[in-house]
Amino acid sequence: MTGGSLWRRTARRALAATVVLVAFSSCHGAERERLRPMSSGKPPDFDKVVLDSFDETECSPTFEEFTAKVRGIRINAPAKVRVKFDEDGISPESRIPLCVAMQFQGSFFAKYDYVYGHITVVAVNKETGKSYTGNLSLARPARPKPRNPNLSPERLAATTQRKYVNVNLVDRLHLPPEKATYFVYAAIEDEKSNTVTIEVT
Repeated sequence: MTGGSLWRRTARRALAATVVLVAFSSCHGAERERLRPMSSGKPPDFDKVVLDSFDETECSPTFEEFTAKVRGIRINAPAKVRVKFDEDGISPESRIPLCVAMQFQGSFFAKYDYVYGHITVVAVNKETGKSYTGNLSLARPARPKPRNPNLSPERLAATTQRKYVNVNLVDRLHLPPEKATYFVYAAIEDEKSNTVTIEVT
């Protein structure tokens, strides 16, 4: 084999390896892109959220990955809401939407017959420090059916599940009939959500 033939064969092998490497990188890059939350760039429209529902909405919080490594409870709410007041507090006709997402191992959810009744939501008045507490149990809709009820404890521990719930804080918290700004968070066991700020006017 001449020196020129050997050089051409080596060059062809190097080019082929480069093409394979680029294709591999492009494929995995696309996979990483699909894991990122999709966003239209527009702020979510909380007026479209059906309250007292278990649906994922455009206002629902997102998680980076659907794996056991990413777990917790997250909330989202409008930064400012306009309500009506009456002598008893905020009028029941008003809306203060709270969208909640949870992601845990299946064994975590399996501990509860109705996990939403064990989620505490707290609103703290920014000026006075007074807190108002309730839970996310829903009375009107039918309870959601449990997922994978026949899985063994080992299989449940190996699964990752995600649940959503959307509630009206007017129904959950007995807020006073006054304009105020609240720091709001949710918690279950030792898991605490992010805190959102809601201005009630």
